[in-house]
Amino acid sequence: MGLMDARSPTNSANDPALTWPELALLLTGVLLLVVYNSGVLTAEVLPLKPRDGTLALLALCVVPLLLSRKQYCVPALLLLTIPLLRLADAALLRRFDMHELGDHNSSVVKLAAPVLITGAMLVIYSSRIGRRFAIWGSVALILVIVGSNLYEWLGYAKWSSIDNRVAGFHRHPNTGPTFCMFCLTILFTLNKRFWWNMLMVLLSGIPTMLSISRSCTMIYFGVTAIYIAVNARQHWRGLLLVALMMPPVFSAWLAAVEARATHGRIRPDEFTEGRLAAIYKFDLKGLKSQERGKDLADGWAAVWLRPTWGYGTGCAGGERWQPHNQVVALWLELGIFGVLIYVLQLLVPTVACAMGGFRQGWCLLPAFLDIPCLHWLPDMPMFWLALAVCYAELFKHRVEFRVNESEPVAHGGLCFQSSR
Repeated sequence: MGLMDARSPTNSANDPALTWPELALLLTGVLLLVVYNSGVLTAEVLPLKPRDGTLALLALCVVPLLLSRKQYCVPALLLLTIPLLRLADAALLRRFDMHELGDHNSSVVKLAAPVLITGAMLVIYSSRIGRRFAIWGSVALILVIVGSNLYEWLGYAKWSSIDNRVAGFHRHPNTGPTFCMFCLTILFTLNKRFWWNMLMVLLSGIPTMLSISRSCTMIYFGVTAIYIAVNARQHWRGLLLVALMMPPVFSAWLAAVEARATHGRIRPDEFTEGRLAAIYKFDLKGLKSQERGKDLADGWAAVWLRPTWGYGTGCAGGERWQPHNQVVALWLELGIFGVLIYVLQLLVPTVACAMGGFRQGWCLLPAFLDIPCLHWLPDMPMFWLALAVCYAELFKHRVEFRVNESEPVAHGGLCFQSSR
């Protein structure tokens, strides 16, 4: 197996002490990542509207960003192409009227929020504290998602938009586990502490199981199994001990999920029992969904009616179609050219990983595995951050903008250099 070993050294091992602007940027960046991506703003837990909270988070990062030195990975910044195209299509061309929030303009504002957050996160990752920001932010986000899911499961709140399933702050049960998986692959790539990563894997299993999501559960176990297999040779003794402990722990967890406390939010019914049978008893019939199959068929039929330009941003978000497939969703919204850009953004790092023995490719696993399951990946800043981490680890050349005139500058104010 050629994926990155958890014991491989990182470039941040001998980094000098952080300056005050860098420390401020690290703290505000982690706060921005966690608060926005955890769904706290949309769950109305904080006394802020989502729009005001988003602007406040961005404002906190402005000054530290201006005072911090940044070296940009151009391929990673180009990941903003799809989000910016979708935003421009909705705001300027307005080929599809979105009425999710009552009027089109409000929906455009909602669409702009993840674009701004994604841009801010990619710029923060370009600074010297980028690795710390991604690692700390991923750990903190997992903890918040786990806490909110347990809080709802115990019956103290009701956030899930689907009855008998737990979602935490995100409201949709599939969102929390998907974010956790992107966080895990970021940790697999950047963090060399294997057992710390395994602790995060264990915690991420809580929202994954409570969501009763068939696709998220399969992706979770698949990626985890690959990570363990890659690192089994270095940690076989500890893994053997964990394997001996897993049967009773898994049995206790299964009993807790199936029993469900009387004050919990999950109730036994045909819907939940079918999902539980598919997940825990490997019932292949339960893995199929006639409803999703129909949604996908409807999306494909619409694609071939207008394959070149599509119907406009927002049409595949549930108001007209919800294909549960990212390629079909982008094809519906942006046409074949949007799909080609998206496929290129995934194929470029995949080829680079293949040429390097499939190292640094952890973040690509959920990116590919989520394609036939979800249709809202472009609205997830953590999806783009995970891809940016993969790009930054694969392509070492950086572009730096310098303002200090006393330093020699080449190429009209741009300094091209390679970071090793």
